[in-house]
Amino acid sequence: LSILLNLILFRLLAPRLGADLYHATYYRNLLPAWPVPRVVTVHDMIHELMPANPGDPTAARKARAVRRADRLLCDSAHTRRDLLAHFDLPDGKTRVVHLGSEVRAQPRPDRPLVHPYLLHVGDRAGYKNGEALLKALGAADDLKSRFHVVYFGGRPFTEAERAAIVQQGLAAQVV
Repeated sequence: LSILLNLILFRLLAPRLGADLYHATYYRNLLPAWPVPRVVTVHDMIHELMPANPGDPTAARKARAVRRADRLLCDSAHTRRDLLAHFDLPDGKTRVVHLGSEVRAQPRPDRPLVHPYLLHVGDRAGYKNGEALLKALGAADDLKSRFHVVYFGGRPFTEAERAAIVQQGLAAQVV
């Protein structure tokens, strides 16, 4: 329902706001006829390079968005190389814009995180493969002793995930 409501409101309100640019969210083209320049951020080429779900529309939606975009932003030089190798694009259409922040966060007193940590963002299933991170860290004693793991986003841990955390000897290091 929220997706449908978002689509309806965007189509009604966006053209009236006088925007100079349209930056599509996750390759969605909500207003195909809107006559403003379009920017698309490409985070990775995983759906094209390692397709896991034959029914996943992401690669096709991304291809349409890439062809329609006036400018393509890539999170890394590696993603840019993959994008250029996969699509026949003019070199000047792409630019690397790294994600990041200059904000220096401090641990909250009620949740201190003083150890270096590996951050996993989003759902842990599918191509994000949160389980592989646990196995890799559990198998590397030098990393296991130096890093904690912070999973941010996604659903609460399942019983199977909690058991895997314990099995890898990471119960005190996973948040």
